[in-house]
Amino acid sequence: MDQTLYSSIAFIAAFIVSAVDGRRAVSWSLLAAGAGLVGTAASAAGLDGALVLIGAVAAGGILERTAEWLVRNRWQSSAQDPLREFRSVQEKLFGPRSQRIIAAAIAVPSASWVSFNIPVGSVANIEGVLFAPCILWLCGIFRLVLARTVEDVCAGAGVLLLGTAVGWLERTGQGGIPEYAVLLVISAGIALLAGILNGRYLHHVDEDEQHA
Repeated sequence: MDQTLYSSIAFIAAFIVSAVDGRRAVSWSLLAAGAGLVGTAASAAGLDGALVLIGAVAAGGILERTAEWLVRNRWQSSAQDPLREFRSVQEKLFGPRSQRIIAAAIAVPSASWVSFNIPVGSVANIEGVLFAPCILWLCGIFRLVLARTVEDVCAGAGVLLLGTAVGWLERTGQGGIPEYAVLLVISAGIALLAGILNGRYLHHVDEDEQHA
């Protein structure tokens, strides 16, 4: 498989990351970003790089759902809905999802320029190997900047960490796998946090329904 295919998959993943909303935004964002980056990780560090990424994304999804279920059913507490907007924004022509998709479109030429003009370690810059981590890194940044909810912040931070991790792996190769794994573990931890926050809110909703 060549870099053109990896870049095409990352291009699609970037728009999925920008479009997903709702209570599963973190899981879907990490899944899409992982799919967009796994080929690049494999080309940089072989099977080890790909397996660590796949494991981290899978762990993030499992941890989020497990934490949400446990907190919802076992933890006697309540909290604000992670989907509630924490900052008021005047109504504009484009909504938050449209803004993120526009930002992803802006990220495409930026990532292309970086991938063809910035050398990475011993890798020739003409190969464009940085496109996948760069475009998803930018989408993570844009999602953070445009965030209106805690769920948006968690999704943006998780994708940002995945892009950073794979970019680091491109620079260092297999020698950078320990640091790469640490970044991926943190991204899975963010998914765990999102699950806890959702579970606390849903526990509160369940209590209100019981008292109604």
